[in-house]
Amino acid sequence: MANTDGIAHKDINHHLDALSQLNLLAYDEATKFYRMHSSVRDFALEHLIDLSETRLRLAQYYANAAEDCAMLAHRGSDGVLLSLLIFDDHKFYIKQAWSWLQQQEQKSPIIDALTLKFHKITEAFGRLRFFPEHELLPQIKAALEAAQRLNDREATLSILANLGRTYYMLGQGQKALDYYEQQLDLARQQGNRGEEAKIRHNISLVQALPDKSP
Repeated sequence: MANTDGIAHKDINHHLDALSQLNLLAYDEATKFYRMHSSVRDFALEHLIDLSETRLRLAQYYANAAEDCAMLAHRGSDGVLLSLLIFDDHKFYIKQAWSWLQQQEQKSPIIDALTLKFHKITEAFGRLRFFPEHELLPQIKAALEAAQRLNDREATLSILANLGRTYYMLGQGQKALDYYEQQLDLARQQGNRGEEAKIRHNISLVQALPDKSP
């Protein structure tokens, strides 16, 4: 972020209060997130000393927001509605932060861990808010690469399932089978019999589907 070492906390609070009075910054009690006018955010980004560090902090912030959305989505219908409300309110910046992570040529464990946090949205309601082929699939595949670099087998198992499910929903049976079979191999290596049974069921559904692959 910008260097604030020489700025007193009372001055920072004064500026925050001024932004609030101008309706440029507000705290939402329902979602527990701050809302900042885009012009304020753009002005801040133009005057930052270390832009890369700030981009990383923004990515961390929105990765946590994405993870919170995904957790809410699993709490019944009310949770789904609230999670979609939060996501829609932050959608532009969540997608922007996620895109910035994927553009980094040097992948670090921190970037990979954040990528996995963003991925949780795609599991919760990705098909409701992302274009399947142009947004959803590239994001899930980026998460798979991140999980493999981190040697996170549980995340890899979950992401392979997400890829299989997404291709199944697109009617691309062979690609769905490819990922489900990779998931099955991993479940066998882990000795996860319960997961194996679920995957075999998914494979049987795909095999009964007419393949619409291009």
